[in-house]
Amino acid sequence: MALKIQVLKCGRCGKPRGLTHTCTTRMDRRTKPGKTRLKPRVTATCRTCGKPRGLNHTCHISTDFKKRKAAAARREAAERKRQQAARRKAAAAARRKNTTKPRKPTATKPTAKTTNGKTTPAKAPAGKTGAGKATHDYRTCNDTDCPRYACQAWKEAYAEAMAIGLEDGYQQGHEQGRRETSHQAGGMPANEKQIKARVAADFAEDNVREDEILLKPNGDIVIDRRKTVAWAQPVVIGRWKP
Repeated sequence: MALKIQVLKCGRCGKPRGLTHTCTTRMDRRTKPGKTRLKPRVTATCRTCGKPRGLNHTCHISTDFKKRKAAAARREAAERKRQQAARRKAAAAARRKNTTKPRKPTATKPTAKTTNGKTTPAKAPAGKTGAGKATHDYRTCNDTDCPRYACQAWKEAYAEAMAIGLEDGYQQGHEQGRRETSHQAGGMPANEKQIKARVAADFAEDNVREDEILLKPNGDIVIDRRKTVAWAQPVVIGRWKP
């Protein structure tokens, strides 16, 4: 609580004054100025609300407590609803999981009564019989854009097998042609001629010729230069596979 004490009252303007009071009055004022008199006055101001207070003063402070309380209540209600919805959803999922799907009853063919009282199976409508329905065989399907999975897998496997067979056939035919050409040229298999040519290339510094290289039936590769060098002896330099 703040106290404000006023002692003097200005006789000219009638307002409380202090030591440095300045009057503000009109010049054409008709009433004569009075005298400055002692008129003590005490004013108590509440520090909480800033209003003058008396003995029975009650502060009324405006706050947002009610708004905050209402907002908290709304949030709690929304959270309760969300939890209830989640529980209901979980219970429904559990019920769907536990319940088994009932089997549909098999449809029986309708029967028609004849004049003799005997029942005969009713005839199926024309154009809807399934006996004459043609099956789609993936092995005989010629549609390149057929969407069936079996047809697509069969076509891909067939194309891959054809490519592999074509490559193998080409390799076999190429090797057969080389063997026939080598037999016609020198009467010697191509692999033996290649071995001799390679050995001659390895010993090119010694001037070894292909006719000096012998491939023994036991698998030895022998260089025999006795025809050109009298003191030379046959030398085994490796083995080959007959």
